[in-house]
Amino acid sequence: MNENFKKSSSSGQTLMIIMGIMIIFMIIIPALVFMVQSESRWTAKQSKTSRAFHAAEAGADRGKWKLAENTANWESVIYGTPISGYDDDVTYDIYSDSAGTKLSGQYKVDIFAGPDPGEITIRSKGRDPTNSAVRCIEIVMSKAVVDSAMNIDGGLSWKPNLDVHWGPIVSFTDITGLSSWYPRKYSIGQIDPRDSDPTAPNSDGKEFWAFEDLGTGTQIDLPFYRDIAKKSSIPTSCGGGTIKKATGAQLAVSSPTGSGYFLASQNNGGIRLFGGYKFRSSTCVIYTDGTLDGQTGSFVQLQAMIGEGNVDFKGDGVSFTANVPPQADLEYVKQKEINPSYNYPGEGSATYGVTNCGMHGFLYCGGNLNSAGGNATLVGSAKIIGEVSFNTFKIYYDLAVSSSVRVSNATARQISWKEVQTTW
Repeated sequence: MNENFKKSSSSGQTLMIIMGIMIIFMIIIPALVFMVQSESRWTAKQSKTSRAFHAAEAGADRGKWKLAENTANWESVIYGTPISGYDDDVTYDIYSDSAGTKLSGQYKVDIFAGPDPGEITIRSKGRDPTNSAVRCIEIVMSKAVVDSAMNIDGGLSWKPNLDVHWGPIVSFTDITGLSSWYPRKYSIGQIDPRDSDPTAPNSDGKEFWAFEDLGTGTQIDLPFYRDIAKKSSIPTSCGGGTIKKATGAQLAVSSPTGSGYFLASQNNGGIRLFGGYKFRSSTCVIYTDGTLDGQTGSFVQLQAMIGEGNVDFKGDGVSFTANVPPQADLEYVKQKEINPSYNYPGEGSATYGVTNCGMHGFLYCGGNLNSAGGNATLVGSAKIIGEVSFNTFKIYYDLAVSSSVRVSNATARQISWKEVQTTW
């Protein structure tokens, strides 16, 4: 009796174990099947979205290539004219075989101006061959290489009454005698008294960057501006003043007559803006291959004023409403750290009324830039090849002016990258 009971009990336990194992299998196997199926679906989805992303990358590369193809493409987009095939208007196919039979993805490219002046956005949308996944990349390119209030190939000897606002100073030699905590300053050499030792560190990350690798100096496209000057209509008498030869009482002679191009050989070595000369045309250029003297009381609003020789700038003729750049506050980080109550001109406003303004536009000096006194003020940007020595001078950086400067050695550079959500 006991033997039979033991056998029955053992059999029952075995049966319970077997049933338990079967129940576990019944639970686990469907779960495993579900996991495998989900993994398969996820892998397929991941493959599709990866293909879409790679297609978007290919489109972005194609957009950058198109902009680099020639200068005309860049300028067309900047001035609002789309490039055919790059206006979100053409679908490009990507094939995984040389015969062009296995479609691996598609993309469309849209190239347009913005978001800031002088910048271009490349928006590339990619999708997989089944049209199930769409990815989009946005890249912002810039050619604004004169992105400074003052860009100097020679040295800058800082004077107490040199006052630069809203934009940085870039020097391809040294900056000496520094006495101001604004704006930001970048130099390929020393910035005295901040840093005269090339051994790192050479920056405070706020106000100065000494011994910086700035590459080669910006080369302004002088033939471009010379051509515009020859086509500009510039009166030699305007606003109560005149444009005179560098010496003497005679009016300057332009070539062609009535244009903005003044040969030094015909004007005693250069020209003077004399007796309160005032002229406004933001598409015109005044150009001389000699010296340029913007005298007290003068004002010009131009695309550019070019002097291949020395420039003496004393213009202070009008009050002018300037646009405050969106990131002007970056120039005053150190200044506000030292003096928290400091408010820079135009702080908190979109515009600022500049007094004693002598020019709005781009100023180029092929020699040394001087200011013998007065209240000379420039709204815009300046490029100086030689040395800079001022007694009294103010510059208010204008982003739009800087961004439109034409240079001969600029290549487009990528300044931002991001992925955005979109539909095909």
